Amino acid sequence: MASLSAARNGLGAREINVAKGMFVFAALCAAALATTAQADDYYVSAARGKGKKGSKEEPVRDLGIIVPKLKAGDTVHIAVGTYVGMSDSGADEIKVPVKILGGYSDDFAARDPWGEHKTVLSGINLAKNFSSKPRLHIGDRRTPGEIMVDGVVVDNGARNGYMNETNNEIRRRFQPKTGSNAAPDTPGISLDGAEGAKVTVENCAVFNCAPTHKTGAIKVFCGKNGQASIRNNMAVNNTGAGICCLSSWHPKDGKGLPTFTIEHNTVLFTWKFDALSTDSGSGLKLESGVIATVRNNVFAFGDAFGIDNAAKSKITALENNLFCANKQCVYREFSSDIKLAGIGEEAQCVETCEANVESKITVPAPDAWAQAYAARIVVDRQAAEADIGAKAGWQNDVRSMLGLPLQGGELKLDIAVWLHKIETDAALKCGKTAYEGKYGCSDPAVTAAAPGK
Repeated sequence: MASLSAARNGLGAREINVAKGMFVFAALCAAALATTAQADDYYVSAARGKGKKGSKEEPVRDLGIIVPKLKAGDTVHIAVGTYVGMSDSGADEIKVPVKILGGYSDDFAARDPWGEHKTVLSGINLAKNFSSKPRLHIGDRRTPGEIMVDGVVVDNGARNGYMNETNNEIRRRFQPKTGSNAAPDTPGISLDGAEGAKVTVENCAVFNCAPTHKTGAIKVFCGKNGQASIRNNMAVNNTGAGICCLSSWHPKDGKGLPTFTIEHNTVLFTWKFDALSTDSGSGLKLESGVIATVRNNVFAFGDAFGIDNAAKSKITALENNLFCANKQCVYREFSSDIKLAGIGEEAQCVETCEANVESKITVPAPDAWAQAYAARIVVDRQAAEADIGAKAGWQNDVRSMLGLPLQGGELKLDIAVWLHKIETDAALKCGKTAYEGKYGCSDPAVTAAAPGK
């Protein structure tokens, strides 16, 4: 009937489709404008916060108080202070795409994220309501909208469980006698963008986080056609990976893969998850389904690689990066360890490789912390297990007769130092200035008043 009516009015199928397309486009534009018009600004201040209003004049005291109010497109401005989460939980989970801007003065008139106006997200390990979730998580991978975190410092030092009062070795298990919780094995900043979303993390610093080998201190996920910008951040003294880029979009035709721009970041002292881990300790980890541009970064002092690309993601440009003291190798692609000089020829996933350097740098880390770091034991698990003789006994006799590998003795390690705590201000000094004047991040001090009332 519709086609007959259209024919009577002189309209063909093509005209009908065009009209429908214009209607849908207009509806989408109207929805986008409505979302933008409805977006709100909220304010958080540890010193002045009270109530639930969250205005510039009457800010709330903690981000968690306004999380239930937040909707896609909102912006939260957080003033100087140390924040331990709602009810001392030490974790904030926001399931809608929003912007978080930290580093403001208490009157929201200026910003200095790594200086006088630090916004520090931390926690309390012994808190009754302790949560081991990521310290800051935004997004659910389904709700469209822009995600941004800018000017936030995440320090998990007070969230971690340590073996003793020296804070020299993290504890991976809960201790019933003392109530000490295990060090969280989750990212410091975790962002999950939906299809087509823009995801940005910049001017942030993450310290003392102990995520697993599967993720990083800064973890960014993008869906189909997503765009991520990871710029001017520092990640110092973490396990797993300093920066981890992920996607679940894996089309056979390779179309719609999300793009990641990773530039001007400083990643230092990335540890293996634990002493026996074999798949962690890299400055940058790329998972499959990622297209990355990597420029002007510092990837140094990793227990494994400067860049771990075992998943064979495409790197369009690897340019002007500084690598230093990565224990296993500068770059891994699939199962191949590739030295810096060989990347241009041997790396099948790197399109352009130019002006990268491998040189020594001087890091202004505290003497006591540096001495402990240099004295730690980094175990080569395969070599250690090879040195263990087979256990004598009935079980290995049977395994031998069945043609099975013999079981070795127990591998025992006495590790006195593992991800020992570095203080916030000391960690910030390690990345406030670009190395050799051009590699890595630099102090993002700005003067900009927060908008709104």
